[in-house]
Amino acid sequence: MTTVTEPRTTPPAQRRALPILVGRWVLILACLVLGFWRSTLRTIPDFNETGLLGYLVLMPLVGLPMAIGITRRRRGELPIHDREVDHIVGALALGVSLAISFWLVPRYQEEFLLLRLDLLSAVVFVFGACVLLFGTRATCRYWPAWVTYLVFTPWGYRTLVISLGGSWFAAGATSVTMVAVATAVAVGRTWKRGVIAGLVTLAVGLVLVALMDAVAPHPTSPFLRSVPAVIVAAAVCLTYLFLVARSGAAPGSAIRSPRMPTVRKIGVAVAILLAATAAQVISPLPPPVNVHIDPGPPEAAGETSLLVPPGWTQTATEAVDWAPQFFGADATLVRQMIQADQVNPEWDTKNRRRAVVVDNLRTHQPATLAVYPGEALYSTLGSRRSETIDVDLGHGVTGRLYTVVDENLFLTWTKLQFIWSRGDVIQVVNLLSVDNHDPGATFPALSPQTAAVASQALNVLLRGNAIQIDKNPHYKDRNLLTTLGRELVAEQWKAAE
Repeated sequence: MTTVTEPRTTPPAQRRALPILVGRWVLILACLVLGFWRSTLRTIPDFNETGLLGYLVLMPLVGLPMAIGITRRRRGELPIHDREVDHIVGALALGVSLAISFWLVPRYQEEFLLLRLDLLSAVVFVFGACVLLFGTRATCRYWPAWVTYLVFTPWGYRTLVISLGGSWFAAGATSVTMVAVATAVAVGRTWKRGVIAGLVTLAVGLVLVALMDAVAPHPTSPFLRSVPAVIVAAAVCLTYLFLVARSGAAPGSAIRSPRMPTVRKIGVAVAILLAATAAQVISPLPPPVNVHIDPGPPEAAGETSLLVPPGWTQTATEAVDWAPQFFGADATLVRQMIQADQVNPEWDTKNRRRAVVVDNLRTHQPATLAVYPGEALYSTLGSRRSETIDVDLGHGVTGRLYTVVDENLFLTWTKLQFIWSRGDVIQVVNLLSVDNHDPGATFPALSPQTAAVASQALNVLLRGNAIQIDKNPHYKDRNLLTTLGRELVAEQWKAAE
């Protein structure tokens, strides 16, 4: 006797669900692209210049498996929702996104490339759109994916890369870590299963990064940083399909059929979303940072310090080892302490010889100079700064002079900076003086802390921009630093002739 089994048919509700889901996601993505188009255009150049934002191409790739994995675990949920709550929560999220774009992004103009708050605004925007179109309960069900996206915003990603050494190996390891977290979220039906999957993914990815680092320690393409992460992600997916096939089930059976969204009427939600998108289109972005680089003399081979001009004596020197973390693999940073040989009454009325600190940064990646604000690498980050004035240093070199007031130490530092190109090297020279002329006076310490930038950003958020601005500056050491700056420039040109 032969038993004929009728083929299973997909219920009509599930057949209608897929087009509805696709249509709503197309609407969300269209609003995202339209509202943040200018942010996208500002992000693309950074792929090739600093290379650190190349990991963003992985974000959709890691989001898809997380969404599929969490969807598979959504069983037995009742279709309970409150559209009024959805409208309120979604509108609030879109309002937060607009507040970031219109308020915070312009406020942190100098830190724009470091914090990239516009991309954080984009994540919040997508969250609000999902709440409006899919409901609060359904959207919050995917909270592990939202947390992952928030952690790996550009500032969080950059902080991890710098903490691991700032090299391309560190960037590759950070990208692999992101994929490992996404894998843990995707397969984490239990916490033990998620941890094991994440650790295996991380281990395999780090081995690939180490192999690539051994073969090509200085890759020219920034997208090569993401290659190990892409390979690991593909390997995880293929392994998953292999295990499903061995179990005798069809590969597609592990992905639950699309269910009809619990939110049926979306007319009001679409109107709110379109209004927020229109507002995002006109949100301001800071103008691109223009790092002014003057032509300088050729640099002697192996030279890392500046030649001290006559009339000055170098009393100490210090080379720091963390410059490559911020400014590229070959970057160097040297601090030179110099002191005037003679007393100058114009610089000190008590016959004291003035001391000046000269910080000399060398890098082959000039784009990194626009990422970190002027005081980001100094202990003076939380102090107040004056307006910048231009100073002619001769030989076509222009310096920028300003004061920094530290109200905790009751000290004022004067800083003169000029940037020039010396062959294929970009050199940043900072001259610093302090209004305390006694021996052993405190100078700003070189203190690379990305967390301090976030702390200062929060301080500005709570107290306003006024805490960063010195509205009544006194450029007491303008003559001192201008004279020394011109002598330094002339001495370097003289040595190169």
